[in-house]
Amino acid sequence: MKKDNFSRLIAGYSLLETLSYLALVAGIGMSVLPEVEQRNFDTRIEGVDATANIILKAMGRHYRRHCASGVIPAVTVDGLVSQGMLDYLPQANPIGSAFTLEIDTDRASPMLRISSTFNDARHAARVSGFNSRAGISATNVVWEINHLIGSGATNLHTQEANNMLNTTTNSRC
Repeated sequence: MKKDNFSRLIAGYSLLETLSYLALVAGIGMSVLPEVEQRNFDTRIEGVDATANIILKAMGRHYRRHCASGVIPAVTVDGLVSQGMLDYLPQANPIGSAFTLEIDTDRASPMLRISSTFNDARHAARVSGFNSRAGISATNVVWEINHLIGSGATNLHTQEANNMLNTTTNSRC
């Protein structure tokens, strides 16, 4: 009998020991899986927000290129790429609809807007929480920026320089 126990130890593990080990590994894997899925989801959300911000900057360039003429052509993501405002076609929103772009020129200071409808209100809430420029209404997230103020210090600096030089430029540009 001692020889059988000794040969069993040399030959490997019993079925019970193997199943216990597999159950332990499966339990650890199952406890880590939700965290991995959450990180993956957060990465996708951050990607959507980053894409929206890249498109907003390209929309600002589009606006500046056309504002002096007084006619702002309709803006689309494909149009921004073809005009060289975007270096590449951004990835589509993987958890919602395609981006809708709008330049609101009916105001003293033009607003650049991007919107997208998400598959779930929770997803929309998470996306809007990543950026102070993003607002939420049910499943719709809208990123907006005031062209003259929110586009960055460069635009304010350029506007102030034009004012100091008394240049006659369109104040909305």
